[in-house]
Amino acid sequence: MLARSFKGSAEARPTILVVDDDRRVRRLASAAIERVGWRVLEAEAGASVHELVRRSLENDSSQALDALVMDMALPGVGGLACLRRLRAEAGSALVPVLMLGDEYNPADMEAAFDAGCDGFLTKPLCDVSLIATLRTLLKLRDVRLDLDASAAKRADLTRALLALSDLTNQLSVCSTLDEVLGRVLVAAADLTQSRRAAIILPNQKQDGLRVAMTLGDEDGAAKGDAVSADGTIAAVFSEREPRLLNPEERTGRSQGGELWPAHLGCACIPLTATGSGPDEPCVGVICLAEHHGNAPYEEIDLEYFNLFRSFAADTIQGVLTRQSHDQARDMLIVALVGLTESRDNDTGRHIDRVTTFSIVLAEALRGLPGFGQIDDAFIEELRRTAPLHDIGKVAIPDRILLKPGRLTAEEFEIMKTHSLIGADTIRSVRARAPRAGFMEMAEQIARHHHEWFDGNGYPDGLSGNDIPLAARVVAVADVYDALTTRRVYKNAVSHEAATDVILGLNGRQFDPRVIEAFQANLELFAQHARELNDESVAAASDVGPTAPGVRDRPPPAREFLAES
Repeated sequence: MLARSFKGSAEARPTILVVDDDRRVRRLASAAIERVGWRVLEAEAGASVHELVRRSLENDSSQALDALVMDMALPGVGGLACLRRLRAEAGSALVPVLMLGDEYNPADMEAAFDAGCDGFLTKPLCDVSLIATLRTLLKLRDVRLDLDASAAKRADLTRALLALSDLTNQLSVCSTLDEVLGRVLVAAADLTQSRRAAIILPNQKQDGLRVAMTLGDEDGAAKGDAVSADGTIAAVFSEREPRLLNPEERTGRSQGGELWPAHLGCACIPLTATGSGPDEPCVGVICLAEHHGNAPYEEIDLEYFNLFRSFAADTIQGVLTRQSHDQARDMLIVALVGLTESRDNDTGRHIDRVTTFSIVLAEALRGLPGFGQIDDAFIEELRRTAPLHDIGKVAIPDRILLKPGRLTAEEFEIMKTHSLIGADTIRSVRARAPRAGFMEMAEQIARHHHEWFDGNGYPDGLSGNDIPLAARVVAVADVYDALTTRRVYKNAVSHEAATDVILGLNGRQFDPRVIEAFQANLELFAQHARELNDESVAAASDVGPTAPGVRDRPPPAREFLAES
């Protein structure tokens, strides 16, 4: 596989392989490449190319190849034959190849592009053309990698949404604990691509743990089996921290109290209920084994485990305490938001604050002329769906989402796509789960919370009351929190400074009626900001036209709200 060789970062130092039987051409090309600070490897013939590529993969990533410059008329195995062989390798389509010809010949160029090259230059080489072409090919390669990664993340997110949405629908017809546990186990296995799964719950006397249900077990624990009090599962239950146990780390079932044979990697995740305090016990433990393709469980897998665990815990706890199955619907939102927040360590309790601020604004507007749609059902739907306003950021590349400085115009355009990605993802779930009516508001918020009241926002340029009310409310809450909290790319500003900014955008970015509600509740906003702060609220700070601001707002011409 050649795909491992791609660093896929504009900040990396590329390594270029130059293949030509003419030593002078190789040296001229290598000198030009080295002058811009890139690494160079050389080969004389096409037969050496595959060996060099494979050796590069055996070394550390600093020696991985990023592009090839190859002569079309190589001795022995010709350049075209070599290129065709490379393109036949799985994953090699992402290796940029610049083909060199002895003279301008349209037939040669056509043959080279048919074989799979990405660019064509004729000799004698011009240093400027060589470097410019390589830069373009590397940039196109990085864009394609970003698109592929984004598509994969969107597919994973859609799969997760559908799995959890299907589960909420299924649970609505469950009447017994066994039915609920069975549905939860199947969903857990599907979501994490695991073949085996088990749910561990406290026994009836509450003095130990037992296997409540298993899935895919032929040689493992059975329902009702007691779980060792000094094993890994008991430790996960008491410490409320997940553990990944790959084969080399396991001590065997008899010694570690584990569920399955020692050669199987597994993951143990505490089922902690949402909002449970540090002193409250968890509901149980879900154990997963035989990861897809027998691959070991890795830290990145915990993102999906965490996505599932609070949802499953609240569902089971709701059944055990005879609470409404509607609780499962709320946990779908909480779980998905957790996945989004895991991408950005600086957001802290951003989701909690934006939701709280949105409810304050909606309650203030309730009953006023023109806002008859705000009733108990509207408030509850807003509480459930406001957390999903930035769900589309799951598909934004880390190099942009986590960039510590101002975004370029190109990066900003990519950042803006999160509103469409989020809306499209939620819409696909709505198609599969028509009974989840609250998802309509979720789609509206995800798509339109960056629209401006004067029509200068994105993605659709809506204005005035054409912007859904929920999106107009969340827009104010989102900007207030973004201003008053520290991010990796900016410092926080004070409550007073943030208020001045928001009032200054009255009628431009924000609905004047929503701003009236904001002004009437300034003290409540400041109070909630203090209570829900994650030590990022500024003590005091002034805001000027050049201060860093919110990157996912429109461009710099619209004051400083261009960098969130």
